[in-house]
Amino acid sequence: MDLSRTVHSEILKKGLDQDMSIANSIVDMYMSCNSCIEAQEVFRSLPLCDVVSWNILIAGYVESGHYNEVLELIEKMQENGVSPDILTYYFALTACMSSGMLCNGMYIHAEIAKGGLESDLVVGSNLVSMYVKHGLLKEAWKVFDSLPFKDVVVWTALIAGFMEQGYGEEAWNLVQWMKRDGIVPDDVFWYTIIASLSTHEDIEKSVVCFYMMQEQGVLPDSLVYTDILESCGNSANPMFGKKIHALVKDDAFEAREEGLIVSLIGMYCKCGDGVYAEKLFDESVMKGLPARNALLAGYAHLGKSKYVIDMCRQGSQEWHPDQLTFLSVLNACCHEGLIDEGLEYLKAIGKVSEQYLTYEHCNCIIDLLARSGHVTEAFSMVEHLPFQADTVTWTILLVACQKWGNLELGREAFKHAKRLSSNQSGTFAIMSNIYLDNNHSRNGVNISASEMASWG
Repeated sequence: MDLSRTVHSEILKKGLDQDMSIANSIVDMYMSCNSCIEAQEVFRSLPLCDVVSWNILIAGYVESGHYNEVLELIEKMQENGVSPDILTYYFALTACMSSGMLCNGMYIHAEIAKGGLESDLVVGSNLVSMYVKHGLLKEAWKVFDSLPFKDVVVWTALIAGFMEQGYGEEAWNLVQWMKRDGIVPDDVFWYTIIASLSTHEDIEKSVVCFYMMQEQGVLPDSLVYTDILESCGNSANPMFGKKIHALVKDDAFEAREEGLIVSLIGMYCKCGDGVYAEKLFDESVMKGLPARNALLAGYAHLGKSKYVIDMCRQGSQEWHPDQLTFLSVLNACCHEGLIDEGLEYLKAIGKVSEQYLTYEHCNCIIDLLARSGHVTEAFSMVEHLPFQADTVTWTILLVACQKWGNLELGREAFKHAKRLSSNQSGTFAIMSNIYLDNNHSRNGVNISASEMASWG
C-alpha cells in the first residue's frame, strides 16, 4: 500500500494524473490494494469518466466483495450519462450471483435483453451460472439455448448445475451432446464434473470421466483423486477405490500429499477395511492430526469404539486433539454407553477452548444420556447449552421419550422439534407413537395431527 501511494505521489508531481489511461491505472492500483476510499477519491478527480473508468471501479468493488455498492455504482454511472457495456453487465451479474441477489440479477438480465446483448457469450455464461446456482434450470436452459455459440465454459456451468440439482442422467446426456458438438473439455470442465459426480456419489460415472479425462491428456491433481476417493468411500465401493489408490501410487501423490492419505484412510474405513487403513497410517511419513483424525473417525464408523478411546488416551500426551478428535471419541463413548467418560471428554473440550464446543459434541452426549435412560438429565443439559438447541437435539430427545415412554417430556421435545423441523411428518409420527404407547388414544382413535399441531 505504501508503494502505491509513493507511485501515485510521483505521478502527481509530474502532472501525469490527467492522462486518462494513467488515471484509470491509479484507480485500478488502489482497488487491487483493497483501498476503495482512495480509489474513489482518484475516480472523482477525473475530468471525464468513461465506461472504462467506471468498469475499473466496479470490477474492484466486485473483487473486494462489496456487492451492494456495485449495483449503486452502475445506477450512478447511468445517471451520469454513461451506458453499461458487456463488461459492466458481467460484473453486475457476478455481484448478484456471489451475493445471492437473484431479483437484482433478473433485473440486470432484463436490461441486457433490452440492449440486445443476451447472445453475448460472456454475459450468457454468467446468466447460466447465476440461474443454475439458484436451481432455476429452465431459465438457465433458455439462456443457454439462445446462445449462437457455446464454449466449454458455458457447457461446464450448465452441466454442473444439472448435477448439483440432482439431474444426473440429464447432465450425462448433456456431456455426450457437448462432445458431439465438437467442444473439447478442458481441465476445469473435468475437475468440476468429477467433483459434482463425487458429491452425488455417482462413482461409476466419476470413474468413467476420470479415465476419459486422462485419455484427453488432462492429468488429475490431488483434489480430483480426493473427490473420487470420497465418492468410493461414500458408496462403499472398494473395487474402484483400490484402482484409484493404485493410480495415486503411480503418480507418487501418496508420499507427498497428506490430504490424499486422509482420503485413503477414510475410503478404506468406509469400505470396511480398517486394518488396511491402519496399515496406511502406520506406513505413512505424514502422521499429522488430519490423518490421525481420519483413522479415529474411520474406526468410530466401524464401531470399534474401544480402539478409538484407547488411541486417544495413549496419544493425548504426544499430540493435541482438536474438534474432530473429540467428536470421534464422543461418538465412541455414545456407541459404548460410557456416560462418565463421555462427560469427562466434554469437559476436556471446554478446557482446551470454548470455541471447540459444537452442536455435534453436545448432541453426542445428549444422545448418550437419552439412550441410556437418563432422559431428564439430557433435558437438563439442553437448558445449559451455550447455544440454542437445534432440530437434531430435539429429535434425539423425542426419540428417547418414545423409547422410555416419557409422555410429558415427549410433548416438550415435540413442541420444539415441530417449531424447527422441516420434516413435520416424521416428528408427528414419533409423537403419535408416544401417545399410543402411553394408551392416550381417544376411544381407540389416534390423536389427530391438527390437534398435535396446536400444542405449544
